[in-house]
Amino acid sequence: MIDLSNETALVTGGTRNIGLSIAKNLKAAGAKVGIIGGSDPEALEKALKTLKGKNSDVMGMLVNVADEKTVVGAYDKIEAGLGPVSILINGAAKRPHEPLKEINRESWNAVLDVILTGAFFTSRELFIRLPRGRRGSIINIGGLSAHRPAKDRAHVISAKAGLVGLTRALAEEGLGRIRVNCIVPGVIDT
Repeated sequence: MIDLSNETALVTGGTRNIGLSIAKNLKAAGAKVGIIGGSDPEALEKALKTLKGKNSDVMGMLVNVADEKTVVGAYDKIEAGLGPVSILINGAAKRPHEPLKEINRESWNAVLDVILTGAFFTSRELFIRLPRGRRGSIINIGGLSAHRPAKDRAHVISAKAGLVGLTRALAEEGLGRIRVNCIVPGVIDT
């Protein structure tokens, strides 16, 4: 078992499915864990109950990760409550199925904003805030859709492929200080 007792982790998309499972495992390894959900207060409440147990080293909030100011505010709250974030899991995503001819600007932006812009803002904030002398880790949750075709998902495929590119750029920029990886889970029965 990895010992993460001196670490604070932030998991976007942490209120359900893969994100919540990752948050559980980070907590089991001793990390203090902040979770971010997008818009479902019931899912957030349920996730916090699942994670808290006997320990209060967990906090969560609903945040629009595509909004720079709310991401900064979330980091402020997590740092005040749990300490500086050194582990970031970018799992927030929107994955609608829409035929290309039905994808409008609003739908396109909504998907790219959450998956790609959100990962950019949360990652940039970690780069800015990671205390001197500390090492950090960012894990972006990619998708098979970035690597193979899928019908009715042009916006999702584009966003996930962009996440791969962002991961490469951040890995180079963080070299020696912040490790950045993109994992691509297969189909998960949620």
